[in-house]
Amino acid sequence: MKLCTSSLILAVLAAHQAVYAAPSNCTTSSWTIGGIIPLDSTTCNLATVTAALGSCFTTVYPGNAAEAVQKLCASMEVPFGSIASTPINFQQDKNYMDGQTLLNYGNQSKVSENIAVFGGQMGRFLSTKAASTRLAWPTYQAVSASGYDSTGYMSNFHLNNSCASRVAMCCFTGTLSPATQSIPRNADACVHDISASKNSSHVRRGSTRFNITGNDAYCVGFSWSSDPNSVSNKYKANALSAISYAQTYTLGYSGNLPSAPMCGCVEQMPIVTKADCVSVDAATETGVNLIYQGNTSAMPLTAKLLTSVTYGNCNGNDLKTFYSTMSTVAEQTALATRIVESCDSSTAKFMNNRYWISGSKPAPVDPSKWKNVAGKGTLYFPSIGDSAFRSLSLTLRSDGRYPVVYRKCAQCSSVDYRDIYYQRKTPYPTNLDYLNNFLSNWTSVSNLIGIDFDLYGSYSDAISNKNAWTICNYDDPSGAIGFPRDCGKTALVAGYWNTWAIGASNSVTDPGVAFFVEVST
Repeated sequence: MKLCTSSLILAVLAAHQAVYAAPSNCTTSSWTIGGIIPLDSTTCNLATVTAALGSCFTTVYPGNAAEAVQKLCASMEVPFGSIASTPINFQQDKNYMDGQTLLNYGNQSKVSENIAVFGGQMGRFLSTKAASTRLAWPTYQAVSASGYDSTGYMSNFHLNNSCASRVAMCCFTGTLSPATQSIPRNADACVHDISASKNSSHVRRGSTRFNITGNDAYCVGFSWSSDPNSVSNKYKANALSAISYAQTYTLGYSGNLPSAPMCGCVEQMPIVTKADCVSVDAATETGVNLIYQGNTSAMPLTAKLLTSVTYGNCNGNDLKTFYSTMSTVAEQTALATRIVESCDSSTAKFMNNRYWISGSKPAPVDPSKWKNVAGKGTLYFPSIGDSAFRSLSLTLRSDGRYPVVYRKCAQCSSVDYRDIYYQRKTPYPTNLDYLNNFLSNWTSVSNLIGIDFDLYGSYSDAISNKNAWTICNYDDPSGAIGFPRDCGKTALVAGYWNTWAIGASNSVTDPGVAFFVEVST
């Protein structure tokens, strides 16, 4: 859209004011595209538009004028989706709010994944428009046109279904560049009802109990008044941009709590102990300009609101305290179940309502002697990754040997394969994935039995070098067969291998298999 700059506005008005006002000059083909017609009010409606266009109104809107003017006045709010992309991309905004795009985990050391590059439009909005624009609440034609939801709302911020408290929040868990940025963690995450945000986690039901030492996340939010004419209500989408895109672009805040969206109305977010607060403190609206787009355009006129927006920190209050200035006692009581004083009572209540009791699963190994590497099934443990595994398993101990790698198979029918101990004897090439050699692709490269390693049926045999296994095979053509393929004590035995490869499985080991590495001394 071609808009008049501040230095040209008076000239344009002088050139077109008479044309627009005179009934004899309502031939719109003579109007200049980008020309401005000011309203005599900061309110855009049928009456003010009719007054501004005068006798030219029926020329511009010969059909359903009421519907056309409604669309015209709606255009004075800038679509939320235009902050990050043109054309508007619902999936990008949705995935960002869920914590699942480059905006959430971009590589700041790689130019093509640097937020200054792929977030350029966002940066331009924040620097040039955030303080002079009224944003529309996130709605998307892609959603309404699909027939999925006629309102077009993003599920995270659905005003009809999930924002009854009029509070929204983001909880960040990291930064885009940990080496140079830090996050001021201010909240413990207690529990999360996954069914409340199933369209973000893509899991219909379930729950997460967070049990992390120290504050888990940095949470920040905003609230808005029930009065539709209040600044906090009219500019709630501006506040949403300030707690989300602005935090990521300017400060690098990113990442979501497991199973939860990164940003959403508070009803969809985890129960936490605190949230900082962002507010729109003032919005000075000085006028509305109608801008001519051409008589062949689907919308011959669009509207631009002239406004100046001031953002703040809720007078230094946290979100729950600030909410008390615009909510009823009942609403405050409801929010106090979402932002709590401590996790203990809220977690206990959450679990009690589901007939759960606290407990712990017996550790399969002595944690003072063994470190978890990766596990599946009943022995599940998230993989620590190749770099960490190398650091733990390929650093010589004080006694001159490499730490033992231990595989436990809880439900293997053969006793010989329930506990296997791998003793490395030679260094492993730095250009190969050492952990994947165990998890999913058992190869012969620098990995030959009797030369590079030995296998044993007990830890005592491994450290005393007794009763080593004698035979192994490797390099399954599928590339998806992990440790120990068919290796055996005296003969090859099939079926007791494990795999973490996508699309591959083994019903023998999948129910409960894990790797551990000996703690070095």
